[in-house]
Amino acid sequence: NYVIKLYTINKDNTRIPYDLTGPWKYKLVFPSVTGGTIDIFANMDNDKTNYGNGSLSFYISKDSAGAIMSVPASERYFSLMIDNDANNSVIYEGRVEWKA
Repeated sequence: NYVIKLYTINKDNTRIPYDLTGPWKYKLVFPSVTGGTIDIFANMDNDKTNYGNGSLSFYISKDSAGAIMSVPASERYFSLMIDNDANNSVIYEGRVEWKA
């Protein structure tokens, strides 16, 4: 499981956990070599996921990791998104790198 914790910074430069509560689902989206996407949804069966304190946990299988890493490094990114029928909003985007 990979845990992502989201925070906001207040005027006193203090990190405040970002409240993710609501009727939404969250997912990580990665590009695939076929031109589609690899969607990985937050793992709700894990005690590390806590919407109230901005913590999301994602299980990335060996097969999914291989598919993610098979994308050329220049195109290897991810988006953390709200998944809902009316709108798929991006919360955060970043690059995926291999660290040995």
